[in-house]
Amino acid sequence: MTLKHRIWGVLLLSLVGLVVLSGSFYWGEARQNRVQEATSLAEENVTSFSLAEIGIRRIGALTEQFLQHGKLAQVEQMKEIAARSKQSFGSIGNYASKLSAYVDDVLAGSMQIVEARKIAGLSEEEGLKGQLRLAVKTVEAKLGDFSKDNPDVVIDAIMVKMLMLRRHEKDYMLRQEEKYIETFNKRIGEFYEVLEASAVPSSLKSDAVPLMQDYDAKFQQWVKANQTVLAQVDAYRSHMTEISSELLDLRRSAIQVLADAREERRVIEANVSMWVVGIIVAMTALLLVGGILVIRSITKPIHNVTNAMNEIAKGNLETEIPVSKQKDEIGELCKIAALLHSNVKAQKEMEAEEAIKKQRAEQEKRAMMQQLADEFDTHISGIVDAVSQSSYQLNATAQAMASVAEKTEGEATSASAASAQTLSNVQTIASATEEMTSSIAEISQQIGLASVAAQEAVGKVGSTRP
Repeated sequence: MTLKHRIWGVLLLSLVGLVVLSGSFYWGEARQNRVQEATSLAEENVTSFSLAEIGIRRIGALTEQFLQHGKLAQVEQMKEIAARSKQSFGSIGNYASKLSAYVDDVLAGSMQIVEARKIAGLSEEEGLKGQLRLAVKTVEAKLGDFSKDNPDVVIDAIMVKMLMLRRHEKDYMLRQEEKYIETFNKRIGEFYEVLEASAVPSSLKSDAVPLMQDYDAKFQQWVKANQTVLAQVDAYRSHMTEISSELLDLRRSAIQVLADAREERRVIEANVSMWVVGIIVAMTALLLVGGILVIRSITKPIHNVTNAMNEIAKGNLETEIPVSKQKDEIGELCKIAALLHSNVKAQKEMEAEEAIKKQRAEQEKRAMMQQLADEFDTHISGIVDAVSQSSYQLNATAQAMASVAEKTEGEATSASAASAQTLSNVQTIASATEEMTSSIAEISQQIGLASVAAQEAVGKVGSTRP
């Protein structure tokens, strides 16, 4: 694996760790968002259930107050509370329609009770109760007028029965017990018997009986209307209990869902934190180990090569270049360093051989120059000696010839002209000989200077040898 591939491997490992870490964050965030939505929905549901329960209880309380006091203002309060309740939880949770149906159902039950109470009579002057009061007052007024007009006629028994009927009527209205109806029916029969046995005129009896029958009918109607109200109230209260129970179950369920969602969110957060820490630790360990291995695979060979090159730079050419078995850039670097080492070593050996050759050539050159100078000196010295010797010999011969000429000058007068001519020639030869001797001397001097120059040249050649 090349160095580039190893570095890319470490980078890829880092990228994988980053992707895994990011994936864990995104997964945890997605689950937390989902759980957060469930938590928010559960919280809204709990709130909406509480608001609906409060509204329904307030409507029920106003209904109970209406049953006691019969005030129509309380009916308007019921409607207003129902509207506010539906508005308060209408925008939260996912049970708004069901809770609105509960509120509407409770309000409808309250309105049925209100309507039944209106029929039965909200006060002594309204509804069947008002008609009942009117009927009984009419009978009482009729009997009272008769008693005033006929003080001598005793109608106390009739009035007692009338008062007993009124008492049973009031007892039933207050206690709502069936026995008072039975007692009322019994007393109405007794009233007819007492009225029939009394001394009142037939005309009064004829007027009182229809009035009492109307009173009895109105009482029976009011009883039915009141029983309808009671039945509706019982059904209403039972329905309120069911609705309250359902709301309580829904609220408990929502609270449980909320608790489960919060617990799930806590678990998710703990798991995400644990996974993130684990991934970070694992990736850190992997990256650390991988980085150390990559660094060691790079720095150790480079360090060895660097030390070897430093030793080589110091002149220790016998240092071995460590050869890396890695088939990467480090291996190539080791090969290049080994090649440079071999080249430097070969170059140093060549320089040493070249210096030896140069030294040998200089020595041979000096020897050759010395030999040439010696040979030249010997040869020139021989020539100079030969020339010098010849010039001396020639000078001696000329002098001998001049002596002979002088000798023969006196002996041969006849040959004076010839002698004069010969003497002139001899003098010419003698003059030439002297010039030649002078030239030979000058040549000998020049040869001596040349020999000295050659010796100096040989000395300089020797001094320039490394």
